[in-house]
Amino acid sequence: TADSGSGGGGAGGKRPTLTSTAPDEVVESELVLERKSDGTMLVKAATLARLIERVTHEEYADPNLVTQFLLTYRSFTTPDALLDLLMARFTAPPPAHIDREADMAAYEAWRKQKQVPVRLRVVNFLRSWIGKTWIDFDGNDELQERVERFLADTVALSNKALAANLLKTLRAKRGASA
Repeated sequence: TADSGSGGGGAGGKRPTLTSTAPDEVVESELVLERKSDGTMLVKAATLARLIERVTHEEYADPNLVTQFLLTYRSFTTPDALLDLLMARFTAPPPAHIDREADMAAYEAWRKQKQVPVRLRVVNFLRSWIGKTWIDFDGNDELQERVERFLADTVALSNKALAANLLKTLRAKRGASA
């Protein structure tokens, strides 16, 4: 039985958070975390959208989770669906309660604390995906082109150097596998 509790809970603490009867387990809407003995949180179960949120979280960099995700995601989704979710995560708008026109300070705080770090995590995830599991891209020209367009048309608008660097990596991998 789960009792209401306090805790992290997603974007600005708005998601309901429940603490189970096990003191080392936290259950959030669509995400189950277990506290390990070293204090870190282990993802036990999650929806695909919540997994993408977790591997690109603005506060919790977890390279091990990214690696584990990249090794296993094909058992529950496709590369195209993964890219769709990463692009949606990168381009996510601010929460409805933040009106850029009415409250520029709140918008800037959201941008600095959430949008910029999430965007960096998405690009770093893409870098890991391209670098560690090229097999997903090898022979999949459509996926390669979608990533290239995303980097050139969307990522470059917010960070031209980062986009250029990853485009260079993508093109080098593409050339090496041709």
